[in-house]
Amino acid sequence: MAKYCGSCGTELEDNALFCGKCGKKINCAIEEMESASFIKEKMEMNKKPESDSAIKETMEESKRIDDTNSENKKKSNKEKIIILFLIVIIIGLFVYIILSVGKNSVPINDSESQQNVEEKITDSESQQNVEEKITDSSQENEEKELANEEILGENSSSACDDISSNSESNVSNKADMEENVSHTHNYNSWKDTGKSYHSRNCSCGVEETEAHSFDLGKITKEPTEISEGIKTYTCTVCGAVKNETIEKQQHVHSFGGWIDDGNTSTHSKSCSCGEKETAIHIFDSGKITKEPTETNNGVKTYTCTECGATKTKNIDKLQHTHSYGVWTDDGNGSTCSKSCACGDKITQMHNWTWWEYDDTTQYRTCIGCGVKEMKEHIHDIVYNEAETYYKWRCKICGKSWAFEP
Repeated sequence: MAKYCGSCGTELEDNALFCGKCGKKINCAIEEMESASFIKEKMEMNKKPESDSAIKETMEESKRIDDTNSENKKKSNKEKIIILFLIVIIIGLFVYIILSVGKNSVPINDSESQQNVEEKITDSESQQNVEEKITDSSQENEEKELANEEILGENSSSACDDISSNSESNVSNKADMEENVSHTHNYNSWKDTGKSYHSRNCSCGVEETEAHSFDLGKITKEPTEISEGIKTYTCTVCGAVKNETIEKQQHVHSFGGWIDDGNTSTHSKSCSCGEKETAIHIFDSGKITKEPTETNNGVKTYTCTECGATKTKNIDKLQHTHSYGVWTDDGNGSTCSKSCACGDKITQMHNWTWWEYDDTTQYRTCIGCGVKEMKEHIHDIVYNEAETYYKWRCKICGKSWAFEP
């Protein structure tokens, strides 16, 4: 951070208390964060030059302050040399006393030892008094220096008060006289400095800085349950970016589909984090997948509506109902029968129709099995007196034949 004298415009050292050119105290000096651009801008603001007499008076006052400051510095340096010289002498005496005591030490009785101890204590007290005097002298010298600085500050303050109203114009006028130019800054584009601000430069060497102006930010990496996200902010002036960490998302279980546990009663579903849920199967009303018969059991299959697991249940065999076939002649001339697939059989006597006949035979048919029984006619002679002729008549079927006697 550069500092400049408020009177003459001279650049000051960082630790300087007074201006080395005009003797002005730093408290009255101008402190500028940027550079000499402050003085040049002040030059442009005030274009009215001071009169030669005012400039001459200012220079004479500055010279007088320089002389006063130089004398005070010489006095301060002399006092410091005297204090240092006294310290060296005291240290030398202290070392000499220690060496002398070491050389002259011999075995002595108790009284002599006590006397030596008292002498040493006296020497120690004397040394302490000397050190206190040195400390007091140092404090007095420091007070003198502070008094000189206050006197010089009062002189400088009076000088500053005399020229405070015209300090900025004096700086501008003096800079105009030295440079005799009028400069308008022409800055280049703003550039990121890698810090909290950006800067731009003029061809004259002046640098201007300004804090970044970031936008509202944009999420460049979405946070997940296992990793943090990133939100990036961009400076709307120079394009610099800064990143902000977004906390991980709180885990929300995401279970997959239900899977059969293989125990015929439960199924489960799992999350990627390892969490697992278990539930009882929810079966439908079932479907017959194998019809029962009179000889074999049937099968009914139930399916879980969640995981698709299945279970089966047997269906009892059907109760047997006889299903007989057609009547069949048994071949014994008197019965016919019909049978079931299970082996059961029904037998009955032929159910004959009436006898029928033709010229040579007579027959009848079983209504059940359809078998026919055939016999020849058995004739008997019958005389019909009314008709005065004879006729044959079958004794079984009643068929008759007439003939003349």
